[in-house]
Amino acid sequence: MGIATTGYLVAGSEDEAVEMANAVGYPVVLKIVSPDVVHKTDAGGVKLNLKHAEDVRRGYQAIVGAFKYQHIVGVSVQKMAAPGVEAIIGVTRDPSFGPVLMFGLGGVFVEVLKDVTFRVLPVTEADIAEMIGEIKGYPLLKGRRGVSVDIPALKALLMKISELVMAFPEIGELDLNPVFLYPEGNVAVDARIFVRDAEDAAPARAAKKQNMRDFFYPKSIAVLGASGVPGKLGYNVFRNLIFHEFKGKIYPINAKNDYVQGVKAHKNILDVPDPVDLAIVLVPAGAAQAAVEDCCRKGVRFLVVETAGFAETGEEGKKVHARIKEIIEANGCRVLGPNCSGVINTHHNMVQSIGLIEELGKGNVGMVAQAGAYAAGIITGLRHVLDFGIAATIGNKMDISEADLLEYPGQDDHIDVIAM
Repeated sequence: MGIATTGYLVAGSEDEAVEMANAVGYPVVLKIVSPDVVHKTDAGGVKLNLKHAEDVRRGYQAIVGAFKYQHIVGVSVQKMAAPGVEAIIGVTRDPSFGPVLMFGLGGVFVEVLKDVTFRVLPVTEADIAEMIGEIKGYPLLKGRRGVSVDIPALKALLMKISELVMAFPEIGELDLNPVFLYPEGNVAVDARIFVRDAEDAAPARAAKKQNMRDFFYPKSIAVLGASGVPGKLGYNVFRNLIFHEFKGKIYPINAKNDYVQGVKAHKNILDVPDPVDLAIVLVPAGAAQAAVEDCCRKGVRFLVVETAGFAETGEEGKKVHARIKEIIEANGCRVLGPNCSGVINTHHNMVQSIGLIEELGKGNVGMVAQAGAYAAGIITGLRHVLDFGIAATIGNKMDISEADLLEYPGQDDHIDVIAM
């Protein structure tokens, strides 16, 4: 990736260590190389600033003696790096957010002051500039007593780390500590990478990369279970889409009626001649599996299952929940719910709520809630105080979670604040 390091050679004996030290030039550093040793410095596995052959021999003997009960690959011999401003760069994988980049100054800044900052990968140049500027130690980077570090080179290093981790999902954890920052360039003095098993990395390779914009701004919606009978949930959801003048196409799916609320209906979503961006599933839980399978066959990327009667009801509901989850994972679909009240996006005239909703203003507030009743209460209760732009309910969060629902509204120009 073009990341500068001190380089290293691995010695298997004292004599080899001395030969290598003579080759790279003094002073040198010796480090234990062992899969059993992660924190080398704390365990006594690092010898710094060795200036002579005899220093190398003594250092080699001390390291090998200290780790005689561990599996030793050898002892690395590295050129001693010139001192610089110490930084730490790391990547971990969060269960909800995926790979997360960490940056901070090393030494006392990270150990005592915890002066670090985080961003979800991948990052942009603007993200990196914000990261560097928001740590408390930023004045040390910008310059003191006429000495500053190469900020453009630091930005390039952070971008390379982002590109590396995104290109190789097998990387479970990465740690560059320390990185020496100089007036010109930088060098990674020590690094460790934990590689995940292939089966652990596979889901990351097949990660659901669909643009969530199409979830919040679909061009077409099919409502499975749409009804023309007032009082039914299928009536309310379809009525809300019509009443609020949804900007895209809507397709009622009803096996018994040719028209639903004045709109031509189809017996099955597979009968819809045009592509469908999003499907709202309102059929009973017992029929939900077949409905989801039909949606997947149709090529629908996003489903909102508002029906209840799944994992929250007991063992049989849990089994249906599990089967539907297998279906969506096999087909690469995303599902909100089940047991939710869908999404409201006032800037797209889209109201999926199972309760009839009156006119709404177009606001700059986003909201994520677990329960539809809670979200509806907040929206209607505050409608004379503030206007919402996007409101989403997660229900049982079989697939789409609050983390997913934070990501896109955070990029939406209409939304300035998100409540959860």
